[in-house]
Amino acid sequence: MNNIEKIESWRKKAVVKKEDFNDSFTDKYGVIYSRDGKRLLKGCDLPKYDVREGTEVICNDAFDDCYPVDIVKFPKSLKYIGDRAFQNTFPDEISFPEGLLGIGECAYHFTQGRVKELVIPDSVVFVGQAAFHRMSHINKAVVGSGITTIAELMFAGCDELEVLILPDTIKVIKNSAFEYCPIKKMVIPPNVKEIGANPFCGITELGCLSENFINEDDVLYSKDKKELIICNTKKKEFYIPNGVQVIRPFAFNDSKAECVILPESIKEIGKEAFCRSKLKTIELPLGITSIGDNAFSLSDLESIDLPDSITQIGKNAFMWCEKLKDVHFPKNLQEIGDQAFYLCGALSNVQLPEKLRVIGDASFAQCHNLKEISLPESVDVIGRNPFALISDLQITSLTKNYKIEDDILYSSDGKTLICFNGNQKIVQIPEGVEVIRTFAFNSKHITSVSLPSSLREIEKGAFGHCEELREINMPDSILTIGEDAFERTENLNIKALPKHLKEVCASTFFGSGISEITLPEDLEIIGEKAFSGCRNLKKIEIPSHTKVIGGEAFNACESLESVILPQSVETIGCAAFRLCNSLKQIKLPPISELQDALFEYSDSLTDIYIPDSVQKIGKKVFSDVKPNYSLLSPRIVKMVEKSKLKDLVF
Repeated sequence: MNNIEKIESWRKKAVVKKEDFNDSFTDKYGVIYSRDGKRLLKGCDLPKYDVREGTEVICNDAFDDCYPVDIVKFPKSLKYIGDRAFQNTFPDEISFPEGLLGIGECAYHFTQGRVKELVIPDSVVFVGQAAFHRMSHINKAVVGSGITTIAELMFAGCDELEVLILPDTIKVIKNSAFEYCPIKKMVIPPNVKEIGANPFCGITELGCLSENFINEDDVLYSKDKKELIICNTKKKEFYIPNGVQVIRPFAFNDSKAECVILPESIKEIGKEAFCRSKLKTIELPLGITSIGDNAFSLSDLESIDLPDSITQIGKNAFMWCEKLKDVHFPKNLQEIGDQAFYLCGALSNVQLPEKLRVIGDASFAQCHNLKEISLPESVDVIGRNPFALISDLQITSLTKNYKIEDDILYSSDGKTLICFNGNQKIVQIPEGVEVIRTFAFNSKHITSVSLPSSLREIEKGAFGHCEELREINMPDSILTIGEDAFERTENLNIKALPKHLKEVCASTFFGSGISEITLPEDLEIIGEKAFSGCRNLKKIEIPSHTKVIGGEAFNACESLESVILPQSVETIGCAAFRLCNSLKQIKLPPISELQDALFEYSDSLTDIYIPDSVQKIGKKVFSDVKPNYSLLSPRIVKMVEKSKLKDLVF
């Protein structure tokens, strides 16, 4: 059996199924093992623990989120540490045994202990993606000679990691492997044949011993010099040498170049190639046919002349280029991708070319200086409001596929309302409209909206941030209301929702002015943050068919005094009633878990009826809360006390 087969075998053994607990035993500390003692299935809260000799696998998620788990000693028999096995723990010591073969994905992700040096033994042949991602405490890491591949994000975000020792056995370094590590100098080992998207972002000095790459003047190229992989140049003006055909993703992340001149040989600008760069100007040669996703996003680009060979601009290609004032669009351009110019606040003049067919979702959203735009006759697809959050934009339509009436852009059949860009305070949407598209009414002007009985769907963010909106009717024809649909409508007070609505989506009424609302009888799901920040909401009665209340659903509803929960509720998410300062009493349905921060800082809450069905209480559930223990069974009281002790250490 080769190494790949061995690792695959151990990875399968690390997966825990419900039936595994039927054939298990629990030691005196509360740690659960398989009957044969070869697999550690589930750990528990312990400061120190010696894994039993004979254990071969620590299974997936075994100690995830256990506290404090300072020191876990591994037996010589250990072969594999599963995915997320020690994620979110606080290790003070990590000593891997010789004989260990593999460490799974995210095994030590986001740990916050005091380990300074991490040594991976030579026996280890596999380390999974993000295994040590964001271990904020390690200063030095030594990778053993059994490793041939540095996985994606393996050490990324280790913000104290200054010394890294890699063996000559390394052949592959994958995407973002050492991203944002403060390593001052790194040398690419001699046998490396493959390098992913800028794994060295943030590293000051890069050397190379591999014959498969050329390192010249702070620029790393492929051996044939057809690909520019990483550019760390300190020059403000940089000429890419002729012969380079591809600029790899993230290539200019660490570059100081403000002006880049591309050769005629360039065929492809990779995804995020100049993302977050210092680039101000660039000369693109004729021959490039497309601009990749995020290619120039978050850069300092001020202007760009796109050659006529370009037919497509990718998603987010120029997103958040705050200094971008001038764009010359190519005459052969056919598609502008989703959010391509999103948040380009300085962009004031846009002349769309005559062959343009597709304008993607939010492609010019929040381009606040844009005052007018004309849709060419060729346009046949317009995504979700390409012009969202632009005040007073004048839109002219030359295409037969869309029409404009009373400052509202509709599909030609009038069934889809795409965006409103008028100054009217009172808006009446005509009968026949079935869908209101994403971000359609992000207007500071409107105070009242009348919806038609033909309406079936209100999409994501359709009325979000309509700060002055006070009145809107809710016809029972509406079947779906999307996420953020009425987010931050502080003056809006809706009394009832459509009777056929089955879900209140995430953040639908986040920060709205609702004081009292009747929910439909058939409602099954209340999404995350659905009513979060509704400061005027005083009482809520959850219907008898509701099964799920999402995380932070009623977070920061500071006036909430009364909550009625039906027996049908199966899950109440994290922080669902956090910061409900006026809530004094709540009776929970027969749920199995009180999730993290459920009642955190709801300091008036005392009468909490917790059913005996509860088997687990998360962190910070009762922070600043003093439950009336006389209302609880002795077992629940013990669980509450234990959870409050854990709260003290955070």
